[in-house]
Amino acid sequence: MANDIAPSGQLTTTSDVENFPSFLEGIMGMELMDHFRNQSLRFGTAIYTETVNKVDLSSFPFKIFIDAKTVLADSVIVATAPILKNKPLAVIGGGDSAMEESTFLTKYGSNVYIIHRRDSFKASKIMRNRAQVEEPGYWGGF
Repeated sequence: MANDIAPSGQLTTTSDVENFPSFLEGIMGMELMDHFRNQSLRFGTAIYTETVNKVDLSSFPFKIFIDAKTVLADSVIVATAPILKNKPLAVIGGGDSAMEESTFLTKYGSNVYIIHRRDSFKASKIMRNRAQVEEPGYWGGF
């Protein structure tokens, strides 16, 4: 696994993860990512904290070119999230995940809009409060 200079992604910037199964009291984002990392290591995953510069998918095993070497892999999953700074952003959904994502995106977007098809959110009250929204129809942004 190559995870660049910011390992584990967005969850490391999340304080409380309230809706992950088996953590009844919630868990800190970084702590949850540590669990994921340790489980990966337990199953023999090699983790490279470097930037992937190029991937060659033309032959098997696949070749992944990182800063210091070339790594061979049986599978490649690309997971990345481009962020548009100072642009209006929208999150589709009304559950806890949508509230968490919209709260995170306030650091980047000029406004964050939550688009939901129902007349009420499914998100828990604590997550709605964190996102500072009441019910669908609030279009003022954050």
